[in-house]
Amino acid sequence: ILLLNRDRFSTCIYRSNLIGQPHTKAPEKMTSDKPTSSGLINGDFIYLDNNATTPLAPQVLQALNRSAVSAFANPSSSSILGKSAKKLIADSRAELATLLNCRPCDLVFTSGGTESNNWVIYSAIRYFNSLKNDSSKIPHIITCTIEHDSILEPLRKFEAEGQVKVTYLPVEKHSGTVSATVVENALQDDTILVTLMLANNETGAIFPIAKIMKTVKSKKRNVLCHADAAQAIGKISIDVEELCVDYLTIVGHKFYGPRAGALYARGLGVETPLSPIFFGGGQERGFRAGTENTPVIVGLGAAARLINANLFDYSSHMLQMKTFFVEQLKARFPEDCLHFNNVFRDGTPVLPNTLSVGFYSKDWKFFTGSAILNNMAKVVASVGAACNSSSSQTKPSKVLLECGIDYDVALRSIRISVGRQTTKEEIVEAVTQLYNSVCMVAEVKL
Repeated sequence: ILLLNRDRFSTCIYRSNLIGQPHTKAPEKMTSDKPTSSGLINGDFIYLDNNATTPLAPQVLQALNRSAVSAFANPSSSSILGKSAKKLIADSRAELATLLNCRPCDLVFTSGGTESNNWVIYSAIRYFNSLKNDSSKIPHIITCTIEHDSILEPLRKFEAEGQVKVTYLPVEKHSGTVSATVVENALQDDTILVTLMLANNETGAIFPIAKIMKTVKSKKRNVLCHADAAQAIGKISIDVEELCVDYLTIVGHKFYGPRAGALYARGLGVETPLSPIFFGGGQERGFRAGTENTPVIVGLGAAARLINANLFDYSSHMLQMKTFFVEQLKARFPEDCLHFNNVFRDGTPVLPNTLSVGFYSKDWKFFTGSAILNNMAKVVASVGAACNSSSSQTKPSKVLLECGIDYDVALRSIRISVGRQTTKEEIVEAVTQLYNSVCMVAEVKL
């Protein structure tokens, strides 16, 4: 798609008449994708793994490709082409700000969720150390046992080095989340950061972030509050003011954008500390050095623009498809062998697209969720987080176990995450393949 050959690239630039002409045309209004098929290669696959990643929306791909040709100049350049590229970056930042109800100046573009999450933790520790009068004190951070590894792993590293104390809160079995009361009780004198996901990638459980963070701020106003919104953006409405967070992680490839992201920091560098990790040219107002990747940033802005225009339609469609999936499962499988893992006793809201289901009967032959998936030729789904796929082939999901799901059920569970373009026809076919696969690996006739 991107023309990397020098001669062909030069020809494209010439033909587009862009030499010496700034890109000043207003972005085209983007309309919603019509649900047709989520098949990625001529309909050969039924893609039901949208919590792992999403395909680029056609409008995003178009915007990315166009800017790769028209906005190739260095955004830091004072030339007319450099200023044009810089304007496109500013436009994308504004689209993200609209999506989150924040100021554009409070957003910094990053490589993705891992960088953003690590950055928050690093900044919180640095901030605490800059304030302390007693060198023997170390910062305390509160998180949850089912957070993404880009939260848990840096915390474990800093903890092993003696740089931080961490409280890992278990989720409550009846809700799949943590409560404001539990977080409040975990606060200590040296607590500097509370970092929690907004929605879980496996169960879809939506954490009561607004209530939690408001409670934290009412008890200890100086505690920094971070929400990882990787799984929530594009599926539910997000307002950083309502959530009462100081930081929020944005991940583009989870909402039909490119593999890049951003970090929201309230009152960037003034109200909320953000310690640079990279040093160099002073891009991103000195917080993240390095020449900006203009086409990818433009793609991220285009993905945000689609959500701003179509969130209700997207969310409604995904919920309809998930509901239809459940209906089809109940029509094909005996009730006693179906286990819906993300239907919580206290009615915890879940993402509109996410379904975790286990297939288990004590009379069946031993098998795993991975075996179910491996026997389906066309269906693309998962047994849990993509980042943990290597350990999930023979072991049950840690997230499901933490949520109180029985070991045997968790071991035989799969995650279905429908998308904007999932169709009923695909679901009917997927459930048929799922039924045949379960019968094969369990060696039963249902």
